[in-house]
Amino acid sequence: MSQAIDIEPSTTAFTVRADTHRRKGDDERALADYESALSIKREAFPLMGMIAIYRRQERYDLALLAIEEVMELWSRRDAVIYLIRGHVHRDVGRFEKSLQDFDKALELVPWIESIRADRCVALALVGKAEEGLRDCNQAIEKDPAVATNFLNRGAVYLQLNRPDEAAADFERAFDVDPDDPEALYARGVGRRLKGDAAGGDADIASAKALAPKVGRRLETMGIK
Repeated sequence: MSQAIDIEPSTTAFTVRADTHRRKGDDERALADYESALSIKREAFPLMGMIAIYRRQERYDLALLAIEEVMELWSRRDAVIYLIRGHVHRDVGRFEKSLQDFDKALELVPWIESIRADRCVALALVGKAEEGLRDCNQAIEKDPAVATNFLNRGAVYLQLNRPDEAAADFERAFDVDPDDPEALYARGVGRRLKGDAAGGDADIASAKALAPKVGRRLETMGIK
């Protein structure tokens, strides 16, 4: 790809090379290539790559600016960008805005249960936990093989002050995907809720060893 760029620099060539750097975790080189791509032509695809990096780096203001530009560039309403913006708003604690974006995404693709699973937590965090629980249950009924669905319902149970059911869902999330650091972390929270402080602490420490920032999103959701 570098040879192609040397011969004929283009937005596509820079974006493809940037994507490769991003997948390898070389964020700075990826961002430099995305910027080069955008200097040739303002397009959505390099911006989407930059959004992924900004979220990973927790540079949420920059992520939101890039999202707004993508929305201006795309002539159609797209569920993906609403979903991504909903996640960013949730991560910074703007739960009402997060809920609005999940609602818009579901209007466009109501058959995607993962969006409903995200919305269930947003509903709980704005004081509509019973309504959120219905969304969670529907998502799990349609797709019980996704650990995140159980994580999300566990978060809603915590908002409803039903810790035993929350702990059970965190355990089920781990059973579905034992390689997921978030599921391991949540199981630790569940063990603490059940009075097993040592077991909970061990799970949380192991999860942090795998992914040091693992608890941040979960804590925003009330899993702590």
